[in-house]
Amino acid sequence: MAQLTRRIDSECYVVHSDTPGGVGYDNLVLMAPTLDGSMVPQVVMNRNGVNSLTVPFIWEKYDEIGIEGVVDELLTACQARKTSVPIETELSRLCDEVVSWIEGHRDEDFYVGPVRWWGSCRKLLDIPEAKFPSEVWAFGRHGPEISLGIAGIEIFRLNSEDRRSERRKMTSKEILVTESTGSRPTPTERSLVIQIARCKNIQNAASKRGHACHEVVNFQSNTPERHIPEAWFGNLSMARVLFVSSNPSIDLSDSEVSENYPRSYWSDDEISEWVIRRTDQSWEKVPVTFRKPGFKDFLWRCVDDAYRGSGRSNSPQTTWNKTHRRVVELLGDKADPSKNYALTEVVHCKSTGEVGVKNAAPTCADKWLNQIVQLATNASVIVLCGSKVVDLWARDALQLSKDYGRGKRGGLDTKLRTERDIFVTTKFGRHQVVLYMGQPAYSHSLRNLYGHGVVQVLGRIAEGEIAVPRSTTQLQSLFLENS
Repeated sequence: MAQLTRRIDSECYVVHSDTPGGVGYDNLVLMAPTLDGSMVPQVVMNRNGVNSLTVPFIWEKYDEIGIEGVVDELLTACQARKTSVPIETELSRLCDEVVSWIEGHRDEDFYVGPVRWWGSCRKLLDIPEAKFPSEVWAFGRHGPEISLGIAGIEIFRLNSEDRRSERRKMTSKEILVTESTGSRPTPTERSLVIQIARCKNIQNAASKRGHACHEVVNFQSNTPERHIPEAWFGNLSMARVLFVSSNPSIDLSDSEVSENYPRSYWSDDEISEWVIRRTDQSWEKVPVTFRKPGFKDFLWRCVDDAYRGSGRSNSPQTTWNKTHRRVVELLGDKADPSKNYALTEVVHCKSTGEVGVKNAAPTCADKWLNQIVQLATNASVIVLCGSKVVDLWARDALQLSKDYGRGKRGGLDTKLRTERDIFVTTKFGRHQVVLYMGQPAYSHSLRNLYGHGVVQVLGRIAEGEIAVPRSTTQLQSLFLENS
């Protein structure tokens, strides 16, 4: 269906319905005009690849002639107006969004379909359902909205109505973002958290001096009390913005006033819940405060159950606090680590002063980073934090120039820095925008680095108001239009 929408040379939309008949149960229906302009169901396909109107068995036909051949045959049979080459449209991008989401949650109990359809999510977002009159929307049982959820809980909602309606001027890319129902661990997230926490390199690296991770692993004593490698901070699966830093710091003091951080003797369930719900304020013993009544933001829960911050004071933890300020520049007051951003690292074992990071970075990043970014299925913007991230991983992985990210803020004007340090990548299987800033604790604001107009565009991309451009050239043109 996503490929079909790229070849329709006219307005069209995709619906989920049990009509027209022919397949016997609910289908995806492509509505598009015929050569005489009539808007009719052109393709009706169920989950088994059966099509009641044109090609009887799509999957078998795909094996025979390939996706482009199937698309040409379908559109010819439908007598729909088709383009000579595939094009990008609002609808094709919406289809890509849904496909990407399904691929990221294929191992989970996911749902994609209309709101309140049979078998849909039991717990819905507190969002009014769109209502469309019959002359605008031909399928009266539900509106042109796609509900996406996990284990019966709706996560977010897309609007699939195209632009032909003047009654509601909404694009098919509109995303109605959720109010979090709590960071509920998914099987995939939980599995990755535990794999990182129980990294098999630790035992080998602890005893073998030649191992790339030897120095960073031995920053701690190899006992059941050691702090586990830290997978990420924030809500990874819902993050609109993902920050990548060098490695997490550590408080090695063993006292009642130190952070109650997971140790290697904790159970898998305790570790996964702690990491994934770390900022979920609905949890009575949430490990990190954020908008928690009576407390400053970004204090951690200590062994004695009290909340403290940097230097065991009442000051917010610096890296989290400064990172949050950068997210506020992009997302405004909606910025919330339990809902829409996350921070991960190139090296997950903890140390102070980045000890051991240089040697461990290639091994650790190769083992974990790609998996982490691929789980951040909503992250359209990736921020590289500091020269270590660039030098030890991103320069090779993302094919960056030698001077990428270099120079003090005053040494390069915002336009030149924007052209050099912000680009589009498909490294992680989809189009994402990448930009550079310094280490969170010391970095200038994004507006100082790139200018107000650029940051506004980045924020709109992060929130889904603007589709991620398909090339760096398109992205830079977008910046110029808004400068």
